[in-house]
Amino acid sequence: MKNDPTESSPNKIFLRDLKFEPQKPQILRHENKPHSQLWKETSQGVGLVRFFMTRSEAGLRSVPEVELVRAFCPETSLEELQSSKSCVTSENVALLDDRTNDGTTSISRGYLGPLNARNLYLELQKERFPAEDDRSGENPGGNAPQAKEQAPKLNADRRLVFITDLNRWTMMALISTVSKSQAGALRDSFYRHMAFESFIGLVTPHTGFPTFQLAFDLPFFALRTAPRHRRPFDPREMEDTGTLRRVTDLTFLSRRPKGSAPLAEVDCLCEAQTTVLITGLDPWRWVAYCFVDTYFDPEDTRESVDDYHTDVVTDGDGICFQPDPLVAAELDANLPILCPREYFLFVLRRRLQDVTYEWHSLTRKMRRRIDAYINSCPITSVDAPSHPDPDEAPLVRQSRDWAVQTRRILRKLIQNLTTIINYWESFNVEVTLGPMNGRLAMCLPPIRANFKQLGIFLQELEFLRQVCDDYDDGLSFHLTHEGTRDAKVQARIAGFGQIMTFVMLCLSY
Repeated sequence: MKNDPTESSPNKIFLRDLKFEPQKPQILRHENKPHSQLWKETSQGVGLVRFFMTRSEAGLRSVPEVELVRAFCPETSLEELQSSKSCVTSENVALLDDRTNDGTTSISRGYLGPLNARNLYLELQKERFPAEDDRSGENPGGNAPQAKEQAPKLNADRRLVFITDLNRWTMMALISTVSKSQAGALRDSFYRHMAFESFIGLVTPHTGFPTFQLAFDLPFFALRTAPRHRRPFDPREMEDTGTLRRVTDLTFLSRRPKGSAPLAEVDCLCEAQTTVLITGLDPWRWVAYCFVDTYFDPEDTRESVDDYHTDVVTDGDGICFQPDPLVAAELDANLPILCPREYFLFVLRRRLQDVTYEWHSLTRKMRRRIDAYINSCPITSVDAPSHPDPDEAPLVRQSRDWAVQTRRILRKLIQNLTTIINYWESFNVEVTLGPMNGRLAMCLPPIRANFKQLGIFLQELEFLRQVCDDYDDGLSFHLTHEGTRDAKVQARIAGFGQIMTFVMLCLSY
């Protein structure tokens, strides 16, 4: 995978130029068969995760990509999920919304409420297009036809999958149930989500079914101040490499006197990412996946599927309002956006808003911490004493260590933000998605405004890095100056010693 958008060309194929026709029933019936069925038939001892990550339209994946996902989702996860073992987390982490879509109207297959990993797996095992089997006259179970006519089954033409803090079991629920036509797109999104990589673009496979993939990955950093003994922690483990997301202690940013008591609260820099993928066979049959990291916030304030469930409004006739989690409840899921282009921009606008807020908060706090540290430095300040201080050398070493650590953090932030902005600039939304009118045109101004803000934050971070460089140069100059002064003093002492030696020799005679 490449971070530089100029090195890849996902947007050279335009969604507006793709010629889609409603898929034939036999193709839709094929969508009812999971990609894992091919694994069962041809795996020859290869685990499902390796099989899923290796097989792609582009050929074999590189080993680092495969191993990264396997380190997060070991092969044992499938058996744990199927057996509902005690190690499988029981908290609700997913929402699934299935509806028909004929381009103008949509009917829900029923509200399921919050799901844990096991229940998500069971729901995704159900046929997505059962109506096509009914029309074909197939009877998969081999049972005799029912004398009483049953209610018609509804297709899940438009499916939304929302997952908070994607873990090994929710990932396995998707890997083991996704159709072959969607497997390639999901592989790419899984890898970028695991690798903390940015992306905004449209991808169309050159082989297989004529599908489309609209995706964005927005990695960011959330700076949180938390009690010293309850710091943010990502519970999702990676094999032999700690946790999926890293949390960096920023206590070093604040200058503290010797012997001061431990801080009651500490600043923590938390890696986080929002990943969205919209992929489908045509503009009428598509799936939107959304993976959102929330671990860095306290449980009572973080985004959760249970809170979205609480926001559902019902009356005697059914559900009056069902929040759409992909846009953070800004839309009613019962009034769905049926066009994938429009929905993609609506989700990007809303999720980018949250990411921009986090970058704003982070940049502001970093500026305050850095300014406070440098301005309180007793060595480089204009009021610094002219006489040497015996504690000065340790203070200089401490300050230089601070500069090294701070620049390392700023370098990481700048690289991350630069990549996101570059992807947006290369996306060329009007050309890729087609004419911007109606609701599409409504989304563009706030998206552009947020990316403009991100550009301003990038400039501030680059300025702070220059401030740290200048501070380090000032410390170096001070060390050089003090070293020269000490050398002169030592030379005077040595000269005085030679004179006294000569005098003593003369007196001895």
